Amino acid sequence: MNHPFLICQKPEYDALRERASQSPYQDFVEEARRVVQTLKFEPSDEIWGQGTRIRDLMGSSALLYILEPEHQDTHRQCITNILDQWPQFTTGVATRWDAGGNRWHATVPTSSAFFNTVLALDVIHDDLSESDLNRYESSLQETVDWFWATMRGWGMATFGPRAIWAAYKNEDRLEEATQQYRDAVFEQMTKDGVGVNGPEYSHARLNGERTAKYGFLHVAEYTGLDKSYYKDFRLKWYYEWLFSAGCTPFNSFVTFGDSGHGRGFNTFYPQSGTWAAGKFSPLAAEYAANRVASAQPRYPSDLLVYCIAEPLPEKRIPQSRLWPDGGALFYENNDTEDALLGALWNVSIPNHGHRDANAIYLAGYGEHLLLNSGYNGYGNASAGFPWPYINDTAESSNTLLINNQNHLEKGADGLIEGLITDNINYACGLADRAFEGDNQHKRSFIFIPPQNNVPGYYLLIDNVDNTDQPINLALHPASANVEVNQPNAEYVWNVKSRKKTDTFLTLYLGTEPQTVELKDGALAGWGKCFAGKYLYATYANAPIITVLFPHDSAHPKADITRTENGVTLTHAQNMIDIATHNSLLRQVNNEHEFYFARQSTQFQDGNIGFASDEPVTLFMRGKTGHVVSPGTSITFNHPDVTHVQIDGETFVSESTSDGICVIVPQGTCKIELG
Repeated sequence: MNHPFLICQKPEYDALRERASQSPYQDFVEEARRVVQTLKFEPSDEIWGQGTRIRDLMGSSALLYILEPEHQDTHRQCITNILDQWPQFTTGVATRWDAGGNRWHATVPTSSAFFNTVLALDVIHDDLSESDLNRYESSLQETVDWFWATMRGWGMATFGPRAIWAAYKNEDRLEEATQQYRDAVFEQMTKDGVGVNGPEYSHARLNGERTAKYGFLHVAEYTGLDKSYYKDFRLKWYYEWLFSAGCTPFNSFVTFGDSGHGRGFNTFYPQSGTWAAGKFSPLAAEYAANRVASAQPRYPSDLLVYCIAEPLPEKRIPQSRLWPDGGALFYENNDTEDALLGALWNVSIPNHGHRDANAIYLAGYGEHLLLNSGYNGYGNASAGFPWPYINDTAESSNTLLINNQNHLEKGADGLIEGLITDNINYACGLADRAFEGDNQHKRSFIFIPPQNNVPGYYLLIDNVDNTDQPINLALHPASANVEVNQPNAEYVWNVKSRKKTDTFLTLYLGTEPQTVELKDGALAGWGKCFAGKYLYATYANAPIITVLFPHDSAHPKADITRTENGVTLTHAQNMIDIATHNSLLRQVNNEHEFYFARQSTQFQDGNIGFASDEPVTLFMRGKTGHVVSPGTSITFNHPDVTHVQIDGETFVSESTSDGICVIVPQGTCKIELG
């Protein structure tokens, strides 16, 4: 076996050196130089600190050993100095594990220290005496035997070391190790590519500095051990989700599961996987470029990232999107940090999860607007509230409860349907197993983007099937500063966290509740925990309509009033929205602008509307729209219509006294009336 071979080979050295003066590689090199000049291995550190330093020093020294041949002796000495002390490090790891408690300190930092050390040994392999090589390999063998002795936890942190050593030594258990690692990789995501660990830990697992977790899939691709990772649609969708729905327009984490509002894309660790996003998806790379451009994150410094990195393309802001097993992202077409963002969380089997089925999150005008309970480190209390409140209480997030009862388990049941158009974004999530018996929560989350100088806002429509018990709605604005404009109807929070100017979130209760309480609740973030004041409304029955309206001095709030069946929003520009539990109508200057009907068989506004044999979800603006159809007959009402095109194809239709009738096939289709 010729060395190195795991992530680069000697014939590639010249090309790797040529990169060093180009972007982004020159920034990686500068960071590597900073690491080796300022960081020293300290055997007296806590074992997790030793592991972190080894990871960084080995990764940086191995890179510079290749790029700076005139200083190879210095960089090799840094590597061998740590290898000479490896037996003591392994003993310390085992001792820390045996001590019990939080064994993360023994497993996770050690795993990436080991991974980068194997890559470094692969690089200097031919520059070592046989006796030194045998001694170092023997020391590392003890560590990998420790990883094989039992499951050390944290999935890829156990399997990554097993796999990289099995590849380095071409061990008989290589196939077993690579399969273990592969299985662990795909346990990180749903079948639709959404990270089951929530935004923060999904970044840490496959985008952060933990090379043992994300690194071996690149080694497997490079060596040919497994060339399926870059083509797998789940990883493609994962990175597209991660760099779009995982962070706010101002690059903080969206707070689902163990994700706190105090960190984000530009804090804590280098975003290593960002630079290889294009290997999985051009779209993911464009989203990654957008994050890098706005966040200016810390650069990685290790050999692995340098070898797998590709220059990023032109940036693209996130786009609204639906994930059947995962939820929805609604994102304003705005490339500033003031863009509106709404997200629905509906992962079926979460890890690092909370009892937050069908939870929503909002950001806008540069602020977190609606937060879930968040995260301040595993097991930690926050703002005077204990860990079980943060992690294990549905009321601590933006959820629905029945009769004040906590959700039975973590996880939801996916999206029922959704529709993304330029004028409206809609998703309906199902939560079944969170409730007793045959109770079901169907949450329709709707975003009406800014249009014609009228600000955007959100509608929440909650339906609960098969219960006669009280229904409770918990919503957590990112503030404790609240005004009651109208009891049991309109509540306004002043959010002033990231900015010095006032930003507001108005919650308007379109369905009149029995009672409303304003309660204190923790909103956790690393070093930024505080107690907010949240709304807890109780209703006799559903459906429940709630308006969530962000506003500031430049984006005025609409006047909102209740109607018999819902709400009316009166905007500037002579624009009016009329919303019920299953429809939304927009009129401008008393003229029809568009309509949206959800799971309905009819809608009519003057001579414009539809009727269907089975319930459909339909959006129409003028003669163009989109429909989610079960496969049913629809009669479209609109002046001067003679035919119907579905997804660009003219379908057989029948003119009636009410309009034009056509059978629309099952699925989501584009409709054009002509």
